[in-house]
Amino acid sequence: MFVYKGITWRNLPQIVIDTVLTSGSLMILVGLANLFGWILTSQQIPQMIADQILAISDNPLVVILILNLILLVVGTFMETIAALIILFPALLGVATGVGMDPVHFGLMAVLNLMIGLTTPPLGVCLFVVAGIGKLPMLRVARAIVPFLICNLVVLLLVAYIPALSLWLPNLLLGE
Repeated sequence: MFVYKGITWRNLPQIVIDTVLTSGSLMILVGLANLFGWILTSQQIPQMIADQILAISDNPLVVILILNLILLVVGTFMETIAALIILFPALLGVATGVGMDPVHFGLMAVLNLMIGLTTPPLGVCLFVVAGIGKLPMLRVARAIVPFLICNLVVLLLVAYIPALSLWLPNLLLGE
């Protein structure tokens, strides 16, 4: 309004209304995700998941695949910080139990949850983009498919080639 002169006083009420509607819908999503997280925690679901993963296989390649699938699914339905707080301790125990470096697992977990932010049905970033662009959610979801494919390829590379995520920490720590 003052620098670029792209907004006028006349546009301000509509901008405020649009902001309130977008923020309100996002807060509802975050609130539901936190409720989901509370249910998971109260029922000790993360601990049961960790036990089941190790019961399925102790092969590191299979365990990494299962961890990725779980984190991708959780990332589509839960808010990222809540998912990290709730699931990270249990899943980190599983990852280190099969010989995975904690830094490698942390990067992989954050990458999975980041992909979940842009994945339907509850991708928070999709709602923001659709709201800002005033586009239908389906159109935004279709447009993001090539980027999701690229993200999934990067995720597989990071998950199965630990040197990609550990070379910088190792360089800095002199290992």
